[in-house]
Amino acid sequence: MRNVKNFVNEKSLRMLYFSLFHCHIIYAIEIWSLAPQSNLNAISKKQKDAIRLLSNARYNSHTQPLFKKNEILPFNFLCDYFKIKLCQAILQKTTPISLINMLQTNLFRRQLRGEDNNLHLRNDGDLFIPNFRTSQLEKFPMCMLPKLWNTLPPEIQIIRKRYEFDVLLKEWFLNKIPENYICNRMLCPSCILNNIE
Repeated sequence: MRNVKNFVNEKSLRMLYFSLFHCHIIYAIEIWSLAPQSNLNAISKKQKDAIRLLSNARYNSHTQPLFKKNEILPFNFLCDYFKIKLCQAILQKTTPISLINMLQTNLFRRQLRGEDNNLHLRNDGDLFIPNFRTSQLEKFPMCMLPKLWNTLPPEIQIIRKRYEFDVLLKEWFLNKIPENYICNRMLCPSCILNNIE
């Protein structure tokens, strides 16, 4: 991308980003994003470099406005996006049989224990989150998927069509990126250069 950025237009650079970089990031992201954060930071930095090249921005520009402008999810949102998509596939029973009963609602768990069915609790519709002793185990799908699913607004959770779900989920993540980015870093080189211009 760096070699051709001066010879092609923004549309071609965007195609290069998705064909050379994005497709490699999202391949099995639900699995390898469970790695320690120190290992994932390098990938996040590479994505920021790529988005700066795509936007023809300086090497030290803030990336949040660039992600918002290009409608591309930052790496941490990208990981959560694909995990939630997997969660929806499990709930819709479109995954392999071994995953189908992996997630259960709190109401279903209470019914299995033989508790009173007439009692309605406010978190009955939420997915059950098991307790784990270590922080490493909390990153595993049994714990992470229900946590992410329970953070979704109900109007997205109830959608059954996959395409519509994907579009609204991406919009929800993009809306979480602030419209006007405010840098809190003292003497930020990027902000100083912008003020000079």
